[in-house]
Amino acid sequence: TVNEPSPLVAVEEQEKRHNGRMGRAAFQRLQELMKRYRKANDEGGKEVIRTIENSIATLSQLKTSNDGTTKLLLRMRKDGLEVESVIIPWFDKGFSTLCVSSQVGCKQGCTFCATGRMGKIRSLTTDEILVQVYYANKICRSSSSGRQSLPKIDNVVFMGMGEPADNVEQVVPAVQTLADRQ
Repeated sequence: TVNEPSPLVAVEEQEKRHNGRMGRAAFQRLQELMKRYRKANDEGGKEVIRTIENSIATLSQLKTSNDGTTKLLLRMRKDGLEVESVIIPWFDKGFSTLCVSSQVGCKQGCTFCATGRMGKIRSLTTDEILVQVYYANKICRSSSSGRQSLPKIDNVVFMGMGEPADNVEQVVPAVQTLADRQ
């Protein structure tokens, strides 16, 4: 509709709300993605991408345990495959750790790991890794489920689905973007 903000306005509003928790480089990368998706849609794409959430992944499930640990299941837009991210709050220390995925499935085949039994389906792109951080930050900012709010994310670990060393071409740029706090 006419009253809906443009994708870039939506990104600017989200940037104002993110309060520096994501790092400027990470947010700028998401802004660039929005511009790219908007251009692709303006050139004959089937739909106009309205938010970061729609452009890369959607949140398909959210579960919070009694201790505050919050699992996010994200559905990747390009193929509908899902990956899991986990927010681990440290209420006593005032921060959360985020566990992100680097692949859908894993080829390592570790017997203790459910993901290893799936086999490797595909590696995630840098943007698909970064969008997990975006969603987790958004959830931490908006959480107020009866108990304490989730503390902001201060640590990111690659201990979700997949073996980061098997996707180094995408993991390293994601780490560099996340480590840049400008």
